[in-house]
Order: sequence, then structure tokens, then C-alpha cells
Amino acid sequence: MGNMEEEDKILVVDDEAKIRELVCRALEGRTLDTAATADEARSKLSDARLVLLDLKLAGDDGMELLNEFRENRPEVPVIIMTAFASIESAVSAMKAGACDYITKPFSSLDDLRLKVDRALREAKLEIENRKLRNLLIEQDSFEEMIGGSALMNKVYNMIDRVADGESTILIEGESGTGKELVARAIHRRSSRQKKSFIEINCAAIPENLLESELFGYEKGAFTGAYKQKKGLFETAQGGTVFLDEIAEMPKELQVKLLRVIEEKSFTRLGGTSLTRIDSRIIAATNRDLKQAVKNGEFREDLYYRLAVIQIALPPLRDRVGDLEKLFKFWVPNVTFEKEAWEIIMSYNWPGNVREVKNFVERINQLGIKRVTVSDLPDDFSGSTSGSLRISGSLVEMVDSYERSIIKQVLEDSNGVRIDAANRLGVTRQALQYKLEKYGLDWKK
Repeated sequence: MGNMEEEDKILVVDDEAKIRELVCRALEGRTLDTAATADEARSKLSDARLVLLDLKLAGDDGMELLNEFRENRPEVPVIIMTAFASIESAVSAMKAGACDYITKPFSSLDDLRLKVDRALREAKLEIENRKLRNLLIEQDSFEEMIGGSALMNKVYNMIDRVADGESTILIEGESGTGKELVARAIHRRSSRQKKSFIEINCAAIPENLLESELFGYEKGAFTGAYKQKKGLFETAQGGTVFLDEIAEMPKELQVKLLRVIEEKSFTRLGGTSLTRIDSRIIAATNRDLKQAVKNGEFREDLYYRLAVIQIALPPLRDRVGDLEKLFKFWVPNVTFEKEAWEIIMSYNWPGNVREVKNFVERINQLGIKRVTVSDLPDDFSGSTSGSLRISGSLVEMVDSYERSIIKQVLEDSNGVRIDAANRLGVTRQALQYKLEKYGLDWKK
């Protein structure tokens, strides 16, 4: 505790000796320093961790001194000491950056001690948070996202700028780029952070169930509706709703979602009364929504309501230098044989960060401490210097590459074929034909 007291030096600035003595007695046991004039206070500010400042200094302007302190040492909290008749000036001082005020004569020395301790705690917390933010920047990471490339720093900056707003957000990017992580980062950095973050994958829930999941239903709305159920929009009241794979939402539900965004209300299935909501909507897609609008698959009015703010996540192949950072972060104690590392760096990583994470999990599960070429998955063990392995006819090479892509997308989709078909931009029937052609056995 001794070291902490030495660190937390409190500077008491008042032109009345009796007040300085009283404050020092009240804060006995802490490291204290005093000043009777503005010049004396200025000379002692550099060592202070907290300042107790009287605004009515003889011959000096306390407000001017406060402004100097806030400019030169903004991290140092200032508590104003003021007479009852000057509470208005104390409030003005707080607007100028003071953290609290206390009236003279002191009605309670315990109140003074509590305010001082609270101000010191909050200042320490802010310093720790600043150090943590700086450390994360040095480690090329942000929230749960790893990478320090120019493209990712642009994403981080955008998240910070829009996090505390109310506008809807559309996150776009290929499968595996981390769209959910962006949505969660926005929620955590917003004023809604203490409320719910509710996620729903529009492609993973059957069409006939998606409406009831989103909006809920009244008792008796359909066979099996034995009691009222709240939907996700109600559950997320005050929080954030994340609609992943928004491009897969059926057209009739797109109309309802548009109404929710515009009117901040909806009606449960089987209900007649409006339910008001206060939740922010973030949507994500790995498809080109503008093209989907042109194809008549997605409502144009809903697209523009969702895309008030757009965040585009770059594919891993465009994030220069981030691939190496991912491996260093996830497997810092694993080494790589030179040839294996060259293949890893030249591989296109169509599954993006998720594919890297799967590979890292494979390394950990197998207990590999030094990765060799034989440890690499078949999908990319033949890559060299950024080119495909030249082996066999053109048709054979194309088939091999197509098979590896389909296999990876199916893995990313947890074997759900309709999800994989959507990600690949083909019909389910076309995907089934390819599965049979390449002997890929996926049951879902």
C-alpha cells in the first residue's frame, strides 16, 4: 500500500492555510502536497495524481488555472473546492473538465475522502484502459480481430466512429472474414454494451420458422403455439440485433424487417397490437446485395435502409502481412519448415481467417511443434510461389481446384448444403451434382 500512496500524490491548492491544514488532516495517511498560489501549484503539478483546487485564489483566477491543468495534464483529475454561494461557478468548472466539486465549509470530511478515493480509482482505471488500448495497437489487434494492415486499420477506425450511433449497419465480406466479430465489437463499444447482443443466421433457420424467431408469436397463433413467445427483437430490447446472411431472408420477411427499421415496431404472429422496440440492427452478408437487388432477390428499399453505414471487410489475401500475424498470435511456440511456410504464405486462403483458425486448430490437436510440408492439408500442400501445382490436364487441375473449394465451403457451413450453395452462388441441385461428381459425402 505504501507504493500506491507515493504514486497517488494529492495536491491541495487553496490560499487559506486553515483549509489546507483541514484537508491534510482529513486525508491523513495519503501522500499530500500543498500550494497557496497559482504559481506554486503550477510548479508542483507534474508530480500530482489528483488536484483539490479552490477557484477563489487570492490574486489568481482559479478557472484559468483549471484550464491550464486540463491542457497540460488532462489525465489528472481535479476536484473543485467552493463556497456554497459559488456552486454555479463549480458547475461551470465541471463543464470545463473538473471531475467533481465539494462545498466549503465541509459538511462531511468523510464525503471529501470518498470523492478523493473515487476520483483516484477512476483515473487509474482510465490509465490502465489507455495502456491496454496502446498495447492492443502495438500487437496489431482490435477487440478479437488480429491484423495491422492498412485495410484492417481502416475497419477499426470505422468501428470506433460508428459504434455509439443509432444507424443501421451493413457489414459485407467473404465467408470467414470476421463479420460477426465486427458486429460484436460495435456492440461492445456502444452505449448498448450492457444490453443483449442477439445473433441470428437467416440462412440457418427454415423459412417457416424464421418469422416466429424474429417477431415471436401469441398463444394459439398456430398449431403448437401453447403460450406467448417473445421474438429476438423483443429479447434484444435496448441492445443489438445481428442479422447474419441477410441476403437469404425471404422476400415477405424483408417487408416486415423494413417496417421494423422505419417504425421501430412490429406485430407478433397471431397478434393485433404493436410492440415497440429499441434495438440497433446490424446486418451482414457475403453476397453482393446490389446485384441481388438487380436480380430481384432483395428489396431495393430495404437495402438502402440497411446500408446507411457500410463496412467492407477485406479478404485475407488482400491483407498484406496479416497472415503471419495470425500465426504468431495463435501458435507463437510453433515453428515452420521453410518450404512449408512458403506454401502457407503463397496459398490463397479462400476460407479467409476462419480457414486459418481451422488449420491452427489442426496443428494444436495433433500436437505439432514444427510444421513440415507433410503436415499441410491436401488442399494447399502443392502450392508454390503463389501458383497452382501444374500436374495433369487443364480439366483435371480445374476439377481439383473446384473440389477443394467446395470441400472448404462445406466445412465452413458445418455441412449445411443450402448454406454452402448460397455461399458458392449456385443452386442446391447444382451443388448436389458436384458432390456426387467429386465423391464428397455430406449428409446435411
